[in-house]
Amino acid sequence: MANPPLSISFHNFYNSFNAPDSHFVRHLGKRYEIVIEKAGQDIQVSGPFGRELLPRIPGKRPLRVWHTGEARDPAGQVFDIHFGFSPTSILGPKRWFRYPLWIAGIDFTNANPERAVDRLLAPRRLTERPRFCNFIYTNDTSIRAEFFLRLNRERPVDSLGAVLNNRGHRAPYQGGKLAALRESVFTIAFENQISPGYVTEKLIDPLVAGSIPIYWGAREALSDFNPEAFIYAPDFGDLDALVKHVLELAEDKARLEAMATAPIFHDNRIPYEHTPQFYIDRIEEALNGDVRAGIPEIWGTRPSCRATARIPGAVSPAGSRRRGGRRCGPWGCRKRDSRALP
Repeated sequence: MANPPLSISFHNFYNSFNAPDSHFVRHLGKRYEIVIEKAGQDIQVSGPFGRELLPRIPGKRPLRVWHTGEARDPAGQVFDIHFGFSPTSILGPKRWFRYPLWIAGIDFTNANPERAVDRLLAPRRLTERPRFCNFIYTNDTSIRAEFFLRLNRERPVDSLGAVLNNRGHRAPYQGGKLAALRESVFTIAFENQISPGYVTEKLIDPLVAGSIPIYWGAREALSDFNPEAFIYAPDFGDLDALVKHVLELAEDKARLEAMATAPIFHDNRIPYEHTPQFYIDRIEEALNGDVRAGIPEIWGTRPSCRATARIPGAVSPAGSRRRGGRRCGPWGCRKRDSRALP
């Protein structure tokens, strides 16, 4: 029997986002005949990289899904279910589900051998690596930059990104990053910030490459992954203590081998709640359930604002823009503070 059709659209994602290759489409496609449209009639998914309002379709009430692994909360409009970084939300367990960004670093279809589930669960071994440690970043976050400088002062660390580059070239972000990580025994894997539940590709990438992560981030990393497979920086009193620990570990072959060969995940398995299957099940429950009941269908706007007001029944809402000294968005207009930074 043929799968039922499902109309879906994607909004406010990053520029290189490829909808047909996304977890949503690949895994929903096992249950539905997916039709990707500009205005999804069944599901509309929004990311955090823009302020485009989701389109309204007369006579239809699509399921509105907020999706991000970044440390950002939705703004400007109301969503039915949320896949976000935070472990919990006041919206409750039927509408908010934690989505750690590191999940996107695994190929659950096994199409990419480097990131395939089978490879990540296979026995690991310690191999000789020509470099001590790497540091690959484009954002100049202060704490990780200071740690790099302190560790580099004691033993050379290869900075292969835009920040504090000391090699004269950069590791390609797409395709070449894993190869660069494989060169090093250790990887400085510091998040941009520590927020509850915020664990990104910065931890999974070195684990995929077989490099030991020196990880600074949310404590959920300790339950998402096997803590015996990486160094958890917040457990140390200060950066000097962390530097001392890394240098000692580098000289202790037995401890180094134990960490390099430890399974990546607890009990060497990826929990159901950290798989695409979990998120697709939640979407299907929402499609077939009553989660949309009582949730506002029309975004709140100020009718007096000519720049942003929408008449019920309109299909294409106005976007956020400036009018004179006002900043206008989906909720209305406000005066621009002349003292504020642009």
